[in-house]
This record gives sequence, structure tokens and C-alpha cells, in this order.
Amino acid sequence: MKSLIPLLIFDGLILGFISTSSTKLMPIESSRVDIGIFLIVLGAGCIVGGFVSGYLSDLISMKNAGRLAVMAVLIVSVATVFVQKFLGMWVAFVIAFFWGIVREYMEGWLYVACSRNFNGRL
Repeated sequence: MKSLIPLLIFDGLILGFISTSSTKLMPIESSRVDIGIFLIVLGAGCIVGGFVSGYLSDLISMKNAGRLAVMAVLIVSVATVFVQKFLGMWVAFVIAFFWGIVREYMEGWLYVACSRNFNGRL
């Protein structure tokens, strides 16, 4: 259990970033429709991330799937920082898609880790 606590905190930080700062990735002149599309793309990334999480958790070991989750978060974070200069609608959509994948991959991996290691109990 103690090994999952830092990852749970890390997952909370990801959710906090997505909830508060993700729409700041969009250009200032964005319309409500663009913001709606942004959130739809984020949701589509979450769907893909959930499937990828389950597939990779079955394919590789749990530790490697967790390491991949943390590395993916770090890669997407660095990519987000680097694309700040080039922000346009399409760049924001791509970054939102990757944040969705990473978020749900981490969530899915944590669910699988809890259910496999603790029989679904914390």
C-alpha cells in the first residue's frame, strides 16, 4: 500500500492540472465551441488511455506498466511546456488528447494495481 501512495498523489496532481490549467493551453480568442471540442478530444484520449492501460497491464508486468505511466506523464508534461510557444487550436487538441491518454492510463493502472495486489481493497 505504501508504494501506491506517491502514485495516488501524483495522479491527483495530474487531475488537478487537467481540471484547472488545461484550458489555458488554448488560444485566448477561443470560442465556446472550440473549448467544447477541446474537452471532447480530452475525453477521447481518456477512452484510448483506458484501453491501453488494460492491454499493457496484461501484456507486461505491473511494475513496468507503472513505470511506463510515470514516464508518459513526464514526457507529456515536457511536451506541454515546449509547445507553449506554438499554441494554436490543433496543437491544443493534440496536447489534450495526450493528456487524456496519460490521465486515464494512470487511473486504469492504479485500479488494476489495487485489485491485483489488494484484492480490490485498500
